[in-house]
Amino acid sequence: MTDEGEHPAGRLPRSVLILMILLAGGLMLAHLAGFVTVIWAADLIAVVTEGGMVALIVIAAGGYAFPLVRKLSPASSPLGLRVVTACALGLWMLSTAMLVLGSIGGLFRGWLWWLVVAAGVILAAWQGRKRLDAWKPPLRYDGRALVWVLIALAAGMWLAGATRPPGMVDIGGDRYDVLEYHLQVPREFYDNGRITQLKHNCYSYYPLGVEMLFLLGMCIRGAAYEGMYAANMLHGAFGVLAVAGVFLALRRQDDAKARFAAGLLATVPILLYLSWLAMVELAEVCYLTLAVLWLREWLKASTWRAGCWGHRVPSNTCPSPSSSRPCWL
Repeated sequence: MTDEGEHPAGRLPRSVLILMILLAGGLMLAHLAGFVTVIWAADLIAVVTEGGMVALIVIAAGGYAFPLVRKLSPASSPLGLRVVTACALGLWMLSTAMLVLGSIGGLFRGWLWWLVVAAGVILAAWQGRKRLDAWKPPLRYDGRALVWVLIALAAGMWLAGATRPPGMVDIGGDRYDVLEYHLQVPREFYDNGRITQLKHNCYSYYPLGVEMLFLLGMCIRGAAYEGMYAANMLHGAFGVLAVAGVFLALRRQDDAKARFAAGLLATVPILLYLSWLAMVELAEVCYLTLAVLWLREWLKASTWRAGCWGHRVPSNTCPSPSSSRPCWL
């Protein structure tokens, strides 16, 4: 970070970097739309409306789960990692709430779930009001920050695929999984007015985690078909959380390496392809990535929260790393 009066050579102003990021993402979206004005405009509208709704759901999830994450995580852990973890944990909480309340029946009311999301957003804003005021991004960046332009290109690919109707993107028969399982089951739940077994569809007996978030999107949008784009973007949002978690967990040690790691994860071809589909694999990637990052934090920390699960134990009573005796014994 530099002082406002300094203008070192070879550094990009913040406004220029932001403009490059927006242009990269927008031009990639336009390129994949074939530079057809009508299609690009429709995609852009879907990104703003459906993507905005998904962003509110993720923020609400973080608002609900952050008090728990703050209580359980070591104080030395990066704040960004705790925020991303809260969002991921909160999405699981919303999914579980949808499963429980939907099983009762008659609770697929759009106004009810809008209230749930609004309350979570307000809670998140209340908890983050002071932290946002204290956050001051640098005025200028070096050339290594151009990795964000690469990530913006990947984001443009994701959004271009996510705004395609489900079933249009298909490699290796994934169309069947999306249309007969991941979207069909929550759609039938929504049409039936409750979550119950579907004897004609064996997939309704599978674990339904991310699919409950797809159902949440249908409830908020007011219809099953209207919620299909939100479903695509909700799945992609897990990939965004994984990339954000990597960057925010590693930047304390080396900001350049953190950006490189985030860019590497964001541009993995199979992850980009999965971000176009209403499936569950990116949720698995997200939770596994966060688990590894927290393992890394726990291995560095010396507090009871990091390794002593049973009860509070002074750090000097825990065995050495080479010992086979668990810390809680």
